[in-house]
Formats: sequence, C-alpha cells, structure tokens
Amino acid sequence: MPGRISSCIRPRHSPIRAFAFDGRSLPFLLATGHEPGCRPGTLRIIRLQALVVGGKTTYVRRGGCERPAPGSPCTLQPTAHVLASDLAPIRLDVRDRNGNGGPVSSCMRTVLDSPESVGRELDRMYYKKPSELRGLRRSTAGARWSNYGDPGRRFGSASSNYLLWNLPRSRSGVLPGGGIVEAVLTQGDPVRICHVPGLSLPSFDVRGTPNGVVRFDYARVSNAREAIYGWLMRGYKYLRNPFRFTLVAGRSSRAGAR
Repeated sequence: MPGRISSCIRPRHSPIRAFAFDGRSLPFLLATGHEPGCRPGTLRIIRLQALVVGGKTTYVRRGGCERPAPGSPCTLQPTAHVLASDLAPIRLDVRDRNGNGGPVSSCMRTVLDSPESVGRELDRMYYKKPSELRGLRRSTAGARWSNYGDPGRRFGSASSNYLLWNLPRSRSGVLPGGGIVEAVLTQGDPVRICHVPGLSLPSFDVRGTPNGVVRFDYARVSNAREAIYGWLMRGYKYLRNPFRFTLVAGRSSRAGAR
C-alpha cells in the first residue's frame, strides 16, 4: 500500500483513551512519545478511514515501538481506535487504500473472533526470513505472525485481533508497508466470512527455516453504525501440530452485535 498512510497528529491532551471496533474501552491509555518519523508529543494516526465506534467518530492509532525520550528503551504501544475529539483535525486520503477493503456481496457464514485461542508457538512463527530483514534497522520481533493473532496479550487482559487492509506477506513475498490495521476486534466479536479465496501464507523460524503456515480469510465485521471488510487471521499450523483456529463457531450474545 504505497503513499502516506499515516500522519503524526498532536492529541488535545495526553494520555488518551483507547477503544475497540465494538465500542468497548480497552484497558490501557495511549501516551505520546518519540515515535519513528514523528515529532515529540504526537501520535501516528492512520489516514485511510474514519469509523463511528460507540456513536463517536474514531481513527486507528498505529502502534509500535515508542520512546519516552530520545535514546531511551523502546516502549510498546498498542494499535487501537481513538476518538476524533481527542485529536487535532485529520485529513483523510482514501486513495491510499489502493483498492483494499472493498465490499463483497456474499459474506454469509458467521463465526466468532477468538484471539484467546492463540498459543505461544505463534511467537516462534515469522513472516520474514533473516535474508529479508537485511539492511533494516529493526529486530525480527517485529516480523512475528503473533503481531496479527493476539497482539493485545502484550498489554494485559486485552485479547484482540486485527482486521487488516492488507497482509505483511503475499504468496509472492514480503509486501512493503503491509499489515496495515483497519480495525481492532476483541474476543467474541461476530465475523462474517466472505466467499473469497483465502490465503495460506508461510511462516519461518528465527533462522529462516519453514515451520508452518498461517491462514487468512476475507471477512465482514460490523457494529451498530459501520460495516467494513478486510483480512482476518483464521488460524495457523505450527510444525506437525494440529491446525489451531483463531475464529470459532458460535453465536454472539453481545448487545448490539449483528
């Protein structure tokens, strides 16, 4: 996905609250710091879309490694929905979606998001080989498939999954700028699987040896005001272990789910 998908935006105050797509507050606050490519005191906000969450306009704050001060150790910050009212004005640019996230007419089968079913072995599954990391100033930790399985577990009791505009890898190789988050989903959120061919993508160990496969489906998710489409992890197979699903059968009883 080329172009400037995010901007450095100054919040009206700090820290600010974080939300999921279903409107629930997430159990952490988002603070400003020294983010890569941003001035101090700003947050990286994805400019591809505004969503109404819990009756209020929100944007997706792009998380990652943030430093409280230049040269200080990295502090992980989560990706989450933030209120437009907590931020300075933002100018969207939907052209940078590059055709991703388009609606699909046939999305009938309903399942439930289940990031809590992710095992620790997903931390040993990488979407990049060491040879594909050469020349990049970052560790292999940023190339784990677990960043898209249950990224919320790194921030306490906040199991979550991501609906993605695009994936960090395709069948043909690594995609520059891939894995862009469209929405943050939580445990038990209803998901409709679309009649679109899914993607089975390889995983590697820290030395680049193949060690499994990760499966993504194209899905429709909705809340009380929005219906959106994107890629969602269905599950994975590590070495000779059985396939582990991160989407499960069932019906949500959560109020407002549809």
